[in-house]
Amino acid sequence: MIGLPLNSQYAIWRQPETIRLNSYNFANFMKFTLSNISCHFLIISTLLVSCNNIPDCDDPYTTELIVQFVDSLNTTSVDTILDSIWNTNNGYVYVENDTLSVVFLEVDPVGTKTTFIFAGEDIIDTLTVDYSKNQFLRSELCGIVQRFSNIRITYSTFSDTTLVTNDLLRNSINVQVFR
Repeated sequence: MIGLPLNSQYAIWRQPETIRLNSYNFANFMKFTLSNISCHFLIISTLLVSCNNIPDCDDPYTTELIVQFVDSLNTTSVDTILDSIWNTNNGYVYVENDTLSVVFLEVDPVGTKTTFIFAGEDIIDTLTVDYSKNQFLRSELCGIVQRFSNIRITYSTFSDTTLVTNDLLRNSINVQVFR
């Protein structure tokens, strides 16, 4: 081979080297590969987490008044035989010939007062509640939410009723009727 001067106008020709796979080359290759994999994993997981900003639209509030029938002596739930329960605001019948200790009754979403008629065991009782409504935009995806709060018993023909919770919350007793 002829030696050429090392300046920019001449290209340097080298004989190809034989690449040997030894432990040093393999270790460097693995370090490079593992660092690339971990870098890609970090980028992908960051993108997935940052794109998961969907709001939680689950609301603990409900539109149902929860009435529990309670034994007046030991304050435990008691099964009550009812022929029917109906809402005088919309005529909706909730129960027909059933035995139960807890009733979920839908309040009138338009008004601020709802009256329920309980018929059973040769007795007809009335329960009227009023409430306030709050409407607000929870988010663009969840939409408008309406919450019912400040529940009050304004009329009752039951011998004894107690307001337990004054907000309509899911799985929370609002009114106890003592039998």
